[in-house]
Amino acid sequence: MERNLSLCFVLVFLVPFSTLSFVNAEVTDISRDKQALLALKARISDDPSNILTKNWSTTTSVCSWTGIACAGRHHRVTTLNISNLGLTGTLPPQLGNLSFLATLAIRNNSFYGSLPEELAHLRRLKRLRLRQITIHFIKMQKITMVVPGSVNYFTGAIPKEIGNLTQLKWMYLGHNKLQGEIPGELGNCTQLERLDLWNNQLTGVIPKEMGSLTQLKEMYLGGNKLQGEIPKELGNLKILETLSLANNSLMGTIPSLIFNLSSLIFMDFSNNSLSGSLPENMCQHLPNLGMLWMSHNQLTGPIPHSLGQCRMLRSVWFSGNQFGEHIPREIGNLTSIEFLSLAKNKLIGEIPKELGNLKILETLSLANNSLMGTIPSLIFNLSSLIFMDFSNNSLSGSLPENMCQHLPNLGMLWMSYNQLIGPIPHSLGQCRMLRSLWFSGNQFGEHIPREIGNLTSIEFLSLAKNKLIGVIPKEIGSLTQLKEDVSWRQ
Repeated sequence: MERNLSLCFVLVFLVPFSTLSFVNAEVTDISRDKQALLALKARISDDPSNILTKNWSTTTSVCSWTGIACAGRHHRVTTLNISNLGLTGTLPPQLGNLSFLATLAIRNNSFYGSLPEELAHLRRLKRLRLRQITIHFIKMQKITMVVPGSVNYFTGAIPKEIGNLTQLKWMYLGHNKLQGEIPGELGNCTQLERLDLWNNQLTGVIPKEMGSLTQLKEMYLGGNKLQGEIPKELGNLKILETLSLANNSLMGTIPSLIFNLSSLIFMDFSNNSLSGSLPENMCQHLPNLGMLWMSHNQLTGPIPHSLGQCRMLRSVWFSGNQFGEHIPREIGNLTSIEFLSLAKNKLIGEIPKELGNLKILETLSLANNSLMGTIPSLIFNLSSLIFMDFSNNSLSGSLPENMCQHLPNLGMLWMSYNQLIGPIPHSLGQCRMLRSLWFSGNQFGEHIPREIGNLTSIEFLSLAKNKLIGVIPKEIGSLTQLKEDVSWRQ
């Protein structure tokens, strides 16, 4: 009994010292962080501004170094952000020792080589940003890419150990040269909110395990070499806002569950080999959809009438498919739309007059279909139009004499190879912003209007293969911006 009491006393006495020793080890581990960062510095072969050379000094506190932030009870390194410094080098495995790191950002530099597997040790990591460029949404209608002078080019495969980073919220690995397959273990990163693997050289299929990323808001997998079908499990991503799978080799039909993701704002499946038809009720559950890009696939069937229920749409690109039948008049309900391209399909019938309701439309492309009938006059009242392309159809009738009275911003007007008749309207000279005019391959008659001489910004002008008569007006000589010979041969 006395022996047991003595043992208890010794244990009680030792525990506080043991705990204190452990705490001191944690506190002094800032030196471990320092050594990891010095290993990174040693891997930098070019530091054009000498920022790391001068600032990352062994004689100063690591927490005062440029790009470093420390926090927490133990005052450990939690942020490493050396983006936009023009650095060249590789990443050392010692970065895996930054055990309190929450943010790793080195984008817009010239790092290369493989990603160290040791990064999988960073269990507290929430933001991983290694990408080349930054994506900005401009007016919700297109993506503008801002490319700086330096880029990262990481190679090799994404290690399957990345699934160990269960606290990760942001993963930006886009615009590198990563190869191999997307590891299914990525589905273990269930806290992930933003995933960017855009523009690499990834192959294989989209793993169905990605359907487990139920916190995901943005997914960029475009610009790779992915094959196979879009997994139906992506329909589990109930708060997904951006889904970009463009520029791959995906095939098969689009899973219907994806059209139930009511949070979607941006959907881009362009430039794949997707087939089948779109669900007739595709817009019934997409109240927030702003951009719908499906160009250059093998989609068939009619354009769904329910498209008119996607009232927030500002950009629709359906060109380069095999959509058939008529253009649904319900598209006229898309009063927020700015870009509409239905070119290069198999559409028939007339252009619905309801398109005249699209008051802020800037781009309207219906080229390369089998449309017929006259062009609705209301379309020429859309004062926001910049680009209008009706080329290569079977449109007939004449153009309104006042066609340019309400088109102050029109820069490109393409109507070649139709069956348009009548005179070329004199009001054409009021479209002062025109830079490109293609009227060739129609049956326009009478004289070339001298008012064309008012189009002083025009660079391309073709009136060839018509039934024009009379002399060439001398006013043509004032078109000093023309970059090609004017063509009006019959």
